[in-house]
Amino acid sequence: MSPASTGKESSNPKRSETGVRIGSPALAGESRIVVTQVRSEIGSKPKHKGALRALGLGRIGQARDLPDRPEIRGVISGVAHLVAVQDPKEHANMVAQGKRLSGEKYSSAKQNRPSGYPGGK
Repeated sequence: MSPASTGKESSNPKRSETGVRIGSPALAGESRIVVTQVRSEIGSKPKHKGALRALGLGRIGQARDLPDRPEIRGVISGVAHLVAVQDPKEHANMVAQGKRLSGEKYSSAKQNRPSGYPGGK
C-alpha cells in the first residue's frame, strides 16, 4: 500500500526540510531563502503591511521558505527593516540549537546612546 492510501504521509508537503512553511512549490534546482519577520508591522505604512502579507508573514518570529527570485527580493527590499533573510541551512542550524532570530541591530541602539540623549539611560 502506498502512504496516501493508508492516510499517512511520510512528510508534510507544505513544510520544507528545515520545518519552515513553503511559500510556493520549488522548481528543479531553484535556490531558496528563509524570510523571518523580526519587527512588528504596527505603525508601518499600509504598503509595508501589504508586502508582509504578500510574503506570507503576519507575526514576529514567523518564517517562510520562499524561492530566491528577483520579484521576491524586490518585495523584501521594501520591508528590509522588518524582516531577516537567511539561507535554509543556516535557519535549520539556528532552530536545532534553540536560537531565535531577533532584530539585533535595533536592540543595541538604545545602549549605544550618549548619556545626555533624551529618553536614554
